[in-house]
Amino acid sequence: MGEYPAHLARERRLPDGRAVIIRPIRPGDERFSADTDYERRMAFVCEAKGDGLVGEARYAPAASSRRATFTVTIAEGWQGTGLAELLLDALSRAARARGFEILEGRASRDDKAMLGAARALDFELSAAPDDPSALLAVKKL
Repeated sequence: MGEYPAHLARERRLPDGRAVIIRPIRPGDERFSADTDYERRMAFVCEAKGDGLVGEARYAPAASSRRATFTVTIAEGWQGTGLAELLLDALSRAARARGFEILEGRASRDDKAMLGAARALDFELSAAPDDPSALLAVKKL
């Protein structure tokens, strides 16, 4: 595992004015995985005062070394707050800085908040060929 990239931590404000910290996950966090190496596999978390970790976004290399796949998870009660967009933005920037050319993931057609975040960050949305209930979100970095 690489050195912890503390320089990537940022305080951000949600549209409702609440302050949160978006930072790389670290050993000791409840959802830390030994697979996280801060280069090829990255995870960001969102920390909210009084609530702890309320969101997470991860990428991992896809079959092609220039593509990475992402997932975003937002805690109940924090969905629809703009948090997905903040996490996905941090993840996109980190993936680009580490040489990935494409970031892609899936979202349910019903997940309006996630789809809105993807659109706001210029991800292209298309039907998932193997799942009619999902859309693919793809961004050239």
